[in-house]
Parts: sequence; C-alpha cells; structure tokens
Amino acid sequence: MGISPSGADSIVGGEGNDTLYGEANDTIQGFNDTIRGEAGDDKIYGYGGDDSLSGGDGVDYIDGGDGNDILDGGTGSSTLLGGAGLETIRGGIEGDYIDGGEGNDNLSGLGGNDTIYGDVGVAVSLAGNDILNGGVGDDFLDGGAGVDRIIGGAGFDVLFGGEDAETQTARDTLTGGADTDYFQLLYTAFVPEPPVIGEPIVSPPVGDYIVDFVKGTDLFLVEGITFEQLGFQNISLTVGGVATPSTRIYVKPEAGIPIAQAETLAVVQGVRQFNASHFIFGGI
Repeated sequence: MGISPSGADSIVGGEGNDTLYGEANDTIQGFNDTIRGEAGDDKIYGYGGDDSLSGGDGVDYIDGGDGNDILDGGTGSSTLLGGAGLETIRGGIEGDYIDGGEGNDNLSGLGGNDTIYGDVGVAVSLAGNDILNGGVGDDFLDGGAGVDRIIGGAGFDVLFGGEDAETQTARDTLTGGADTDYFQLLYTAFVPEPPVIGEPIVSPPVGDYIVDFVKGTDLFLVEGITFEQLGFQNISLTVGGVATPSTRIYVKPEAGIPIAQAETLAVVQGVRQFNASHFIFGGI
C-alpha cells in the first residue's frame, strides 16, 4: 500500500497488487498527482486535484475523484471512475466499467465489451455534455443527462442518450458503427399543456439524433408504448450544407394536439420508411 503525504505526487506501484493513494489526508483540496500501477491488480485513488492515473497491466480499480483527471485502464478489465470535473477516461483492450461522473467527459472503451456511463446517479443540474466511444467490442453506452455524443464502434452495441428528454433543448447524437446496434429510445409520456400566463412553456422532448441506422441490421428499443402509437414524419435536415432526407419518430398526440407538439423519440438521418420489424418493444 502506498500513501503519499500532502503535495503533488508521482507514484509508481511496480509489479504486484498495489493500493495507491494520491492524496489520502485531504479529499477536498487535493493536489495534481501522477500514479502508475504497472503490473498487477491495483487500486488507485487520485482524490482532489487534476490527476493522471494509469493502471498498467492487470485488473485495476481507479478512482480519480474530483478534478480534471486523465484515467487509463491499461490492459486488463478495469473499473474507472471519474467524479466531478472534466475527465478523459480510456479503457483497455479488455472489457471495462467506466463512469464519468459529474462534468463534461470524454470516455473511450477501446477494446473489449465495455459498460460506459456519462453521468451515473447525477442530478440534471450537475450533468455533463459527454463523448462516449465504445470502440471494438460489445458495449453498453449510457450518456446520462446532458447533450451527449455516443459512438458504438465495431461490435454489438446498445446506445442510450439519457433520461433528461423533457429538460433537454438539444439532441444527443448516436452513432452505432459497424455490426448490429440497439438504439434505446426514451418514452416519457409527455402531455402537452396549454400555455399559462406567467409560467414557462414546457417544450416537448426533442429525442435523439441517430446518424447511421441500417435497416435490416439495427433496431430500436422502446418501452411503454406500442408500434401503433408511433408516428413517422419525413423531414429534411441540413448536414454539412447538404440537405439529407430523414425521419422524425414521434408519439402520436391526442386529438386536437398538433404534431409539432408531439413527443419526439428520435430523428433518424437518411432513412425514410420504418415498420414494426425495426422495433423491439419492452426491452431485450
């Protein structure tokens, strides 16, 4: 076990199973630490400060704590936790569990079957705008609250933009990549309300922006509604200065409510027609 005194530290664990603390006695202020676990199954804690933490070989547990940290799982299946601040977290060549925590994060699973969360258990007000990249392998990617960019990469991936649809004013961007992908669409049972003087107008959810849905390969996951409750509207989006045919998938509103006020589940680029075979209802 290595415990560093106060100050900016540089710690190398060497071979074997190590527990390394960058700032064990001050979890609030902290300092900027550089810690390398090297070979073995390591536990590394950065605490406060802007830390650079690397697990090296082995099955590692790395907790960056608060601050703008860089976490690298190395080889082996690792658990990488961010915390408050702007994190850059890279998994290894095997499957990792990555939680970016609060703040705007850049999260990459690289190889292996990864589970990546942008904001786990975080209130909307603390959520970040994250970039999640699953890389090679079968991944589960959850952007959490905030406006996120989610890239599945090669492999069998499940992509979920997050659960803040009613408070989000911009869309998450989901890119499945190669192989079969599941795009999980959030249904919030949004009910349009007439405007009330003196109160803010609640806009309908804007849904996700899906850029590479492949019919016959990819699928949508939806819970709480049936295919008969869905509506499809052909629209044209301008992408890179070029008009691209796309489809808005929405929940049919009640009689007398305009389509513009309907809850949008997703806007799908480059695809004009869908049927029930493109959806899985109730989860997998």
